[in-house]
Amino acid sequence: MNVEGLEQFNVAKQLEQFKTTIFTQMSMLAITYGAINLGAGFPNFDGPKFVKEAAIQAIRDGNNQNARGFGVPDLNIAIAERFKKDTGLIVDPDKEITVTTGCTEAIAATALGFINPGDEVILFAPFYDSYGATLSMAGAIIKSITLHPPDFVVPIDELKSTISKNTRAILINTPLNPTGKMFTREELDSVASLCIENDVLVFSDEVYHKLAFDMEHISIATLPGMFERTVTMNSLGKLFGVEGWMGHSASTPNMGTLGAPDSYYVELKRDYIAKRAILVEGLKAVGFKVFPSNGAFFVLVDHTPFGHENDVAFCEYLIKEIGVAAIPCKRKIIEMSGNSCNINHIQHCRKSIYVAVTVIFDQSTAASSSFLQQPPRALPIPSGLRFFISTVTQNPRAPIFGFHSTMSIVSTENETTSEKIRHPLQVAKQLEQFKTTIFTQMSMLAITHGAINLGQGFPNFDGPEFVKEAAIQAIRDGNNQYARGFGVPDLNIAIAERFKKDTGLIVDPDNEITVTSGCTEAIAATVLGLINPGEEVILFAPFYDSYGATLSMAGANIKSITLRPPDFAVPIDDLKSTISKNTRAILINTPHNPTGKMFTREELDSVASLCIENDVLVFTDEVYHKLAFDMEHISIATLPGMFERTVTMNSLGKSFSLTGWKVGWAIAPPHLMWGVRQAHTYIAFSISHPLQCGAAAALRAPDSYYVELKRDYIAKRAILVEGLKAVGFKVFPTNGTFFVLADHTPFGHENDVAFCEYLIKEIGVAAIPLSVFYLNPEEGKNLVRFTFCKDEETIKAAVERMKEKLSK
Repeated sequence: MNVEGLEQFNVAKQLEQFKTTIFTQMSMLAITYGAINLGAGFPNFDGPKFVKEAAIQAIRDGNNQNARGFGVPDLNIAIAERFKKDTGLIVDPDKEITVTTGCTEAIAATALGFINPGDEVILFAPFYDSYGATLSMAGAIIKSITLHPPDFVVPIDELKSTISKNTRAILINTPLNPTGKMFTREELDSVASLCIENDVLVFSDEVYHKLAFDMEHISIATLPGMFERTVTMNSLGKLFGVEGWMGHSASTPNMGTLGAPDSYYVELKRDYIAKRAILVEGLKAVGFKVFPSNGAFFVLVDHTPFGHENDVAFCEYLIKEIGVAAIPCKRKIIEMSGNSCNINHIQHCRKSIYVAVTVIFDQSTAASSSFLQQPPRALPIPSGLRFFISTVTQNPRAPIFGFHSTMSIVSTENETTSEKIRHPLQVAKQLEQFKTTIFTQMSMLAITHGAINLGQGFPNFDGPEFVKEAAIQAIRDGNNQYARGFGVPDLNIAIAERFKKDTGLIVDPDNEITVTSGCTEAIAATVLGLINPGEEVILFAPFYDSYGATLSMAGANIKSITLRPPDFAVPIDDLKSTISKNTRAILINTPHNPTGKMFTREELDSVASLCIENDVLVFTDEVYHKLAFDMEHISIATLPGMFERTVTMNSLGKSFSLTGWKVGWAIAPPHLMWGVRQAHTYIAFSISHPLQCGAAAALRAPDSYYVELKRDYIAKRAILVEGLKAVGFKVFPTNGTFFVLADHTPFGHENDVAFCEYLIKEIGVAAIPLSVFYLNPEEGKNLVRFTFCKDEETIKAAVERMKEKLSK
C-alpha cells in the first residue's frame, strides 16, 4: 500500500520508547536457528487430559456466549475458596473478584483503573517488561528500585526515600520474575508499614505463588491493614498451564481445576524442584555463576566469565552458535525517557543486571540436558540471562500452557474480621464519570425479575458445530501453548483471505493483522496505541458505550456528532466544522450499534474526503458487516487513499454466534499496526490458541453459510418489528446489525430508563435505554433498543407479553 506522505510509524507517545519485546526477538531468533528455547516461559509438553476434556465438554454444552463481565459465578466462588485456603482471607466473590484475560490484562486493568496521569508508581527492578509499558499507557511516572544480586534483598531505606507525596502505588511480584526471589516476611512487613504510613496502594502479582520452593509464599494482603489497600493478581496458567483460555465462558472448567487437591501442588512443586536441580547443576558445570532461585521457574546466571560485551550479544551468540535460547535481562531494567530515573541510576541498574541471564526450567529434561551437553568452554555471555525449564512427565496432571489463564483481582474492601470496613471507591480520574454499564444493570434486573432479555446482544442459541469441533480438535491436537502474540499464523491467513474476498484488498497476514481478545480489545489497543493525551477523536452518537471509556483512558478529547432519527443520516457539514487541527481520528461503526444504520457510499466518500484533506485517521468497527440486510456494506478502507489511514476492526462472535470466545482482530497498514500491536502486547499479549484454530475454520466457511445467516436474521427482524408495531411502538428502520430502535413515548413514561425498568419489572421483557449511548443523555431519552439475536420462539414470547400487558 502507498504510505507516501504519512509518518512511517504511528504510535502513541506513551508507547514510543517500547520496542518489540525481547521475548519475541529471542524466540524468533531461536526458531530461525533451530535453537532449544530455554528463554520464553512456556512448556514443550501438553497439559493434563482431564482439564482439556473439561474444556471440550464446556464448548459442546453450549458455554460459548458472553460470560458475566466480572466472571462466571462458579469460577468467582472457586477463586474465593482457593484464596481463603491459601491466605485465610475471606472475600466476596461478586464484589471483590474480577476475572480477566490472563494476568497481563489484570495488570493493565489495575493500572488503567487506578492510576492518574502523573501519579508515581514504584517498581522493583528487574521487573517483567509489561509493567513499564502498561504504567506508561496510564500516564504514570515510574520510579525504579534495584534489587542487587546475589540475594536481591529489598533496600528498605531506598524505598522509604523514594516514596513521595505523589506515590500512588508500589507494584510487587513475588515470587519474582526474572530472579526467582521470594519476598521475605520482614521485607513485606517493611513495605506494608511504609504503604500504610504514606497511604500508598500495593499491586501484587502472585502468578508463581504455588512455585515457592525453599520458603513460604506470603501474600502482602494478609498483613495487618493491607487488604484494604492491595490488589492481588493471580492466574491459573503457571500452575495448570491454561494460559490461553482467557477469562470467557469456555474457561468455566477451570473452576474444577482450582479445587484440585493439595497433593497436586505438592507433586507440582516436587517436579519443578527436580528440574531446577538439573538445570542449576548443569549451568554451574558449564561455567556460569548461578544465583539462588527460591520461586518461579527461572534461574539467573552471570555470563561474564565467557567474555561477551553484554547480555544481548551473548544471547544472540548462544542462539546462533550454541543452539540454546535464553533471555537477556537488560530489558527488564527501566530504560525509558521521562521516567524520573537519573542517568547514573539507569547505568547502575544496567551494570548490576548485565551480570545476569535468566534460565527457565519448564522444558523437557531432554531439552535441558542438551544445553548441558555443550562443552564447558568459554561461552560469551552478557551478564544477565534468564533460562526456563520444564520436564516431560508421566504425571497425568502435568501443566498445560496456552489457554490464557483466568485471573482474579481482589478488591480493597474488607479484612478477615466479621465487621466490614467501608472505604471510598477509588478509580482513576479518567474513568470517574463511567458507572456500571447499562447492559449489566438491565441484564441483572432481567434475571431478578425473570424477564425475557431482548436487551443485551448475545444469542440464546449456539454457534455452528463445525467451528466448535475445529476448536475441540485443536485442543486434542495439543495446540494449548501460548499463541503467537499477534495471532496464530493460520488464523491471520484466514482473516486476510476473508478480507480480500469481502473487500478486494490484499493485506499481509504477518504485518497488517493483529488478533485480539474480541473487538473490545481491538478498540482498546487501537486507541491506546495511536491516540495521545489531548488529541481529539470524533464519534457519531448514539455510540457503543465502551468507545467513550476507552478514549477517556487514552486521555482523548471526545467530540460527538449526533445522528438523528428517522434515518440517522451523517450531517457532513457538522462533521466538517467539528474537525480541527487537533483531530486525530474519527471512529465509525457500520452497520451501526444501536441504530441499525448502514453508512451509505456517499456518506463514506464525504468522510474519506475530509479525512484525507485534514490528515485524520479512521477507526472503523465492522463487527456486524455480515449482518447487512437491505444495502451493501462498504468498508471505508476500500475507498481511494483510505487504507493508509484506516484501522479496520472486526470479530468472530456476531457472525458465528460465539460471543464468549472473544476472538477479534484489527487490520491496518504497518505504520498504524505498529502502535496497535504494541498496545495489544501489553493489554492481553495473546489470546486463546485453540479458539483461534476454531476461528480460522469459521472464516473459511462457504458463502452459503452467510446467505443462510442473513436469511434467518431477516426473518427474526420481521417478527420483532411487526410485533413492536402491533404493541404500539414507533419503530425505526434497521438495515443492519441485530438491533431495532423504538420510540417508547406512546406509553407515557418519564424517560427511557424508567420505561425499561417498568418493562422488566411489570411486563417481563428487557430492553436497553438509549440515553447511555449519547454524551448528552437527553438526546436519547425517548428511545429504547431491542435485539432479535434470539430464537424465534423467544422473540414471539416477548412480543406476546408486551401485547398482553403493555398499554398506552
